[in-house]
Amino acid sequence: AVVSTQSTWEAVVSTQSTWEAVVSTQSTWEAVVSTQSTWAVVIDHERMFFAPMPGILISVNVKPGDAVVAGQEMCVIEAMKMQNVFYAQKDGIVKAVNYDKGSLVAAEDLIYELE
Repeated sequence: AVVSTQSTWEAVVSTQSTWEAVVSTQSTWEAVVSTQSTWAVVIDHERMFFAPMPGILISVNVKPGDAVVAGQEMCVIEAMKMQNVFYAQKDGIVKAVNYDKGSLVAAEDLIYELE
């Protein structure tokens, strides 16, 4: 991403696996920052359910605001003419349901999220 304005500064940032920023002004200084750090994203798979395979969402048994307990049936995905039932891994409150019954889902689509 490149950010540029009509004012006295300009910034360039690249975020593939490392980041670098260049900042300069009309004054006499210029700064360059570089690091080999990477940004790790932590996904809580007990609170977020991602479709493990592409298929059709046959049923969604919860809606936002519902209280669920570990082991409760959450949804059913049909893939290759087999119905796969998925259960809550933790107790919680449903924060979001991103697909409706009958929706086509791709592998790794976020189906629901618990608070």
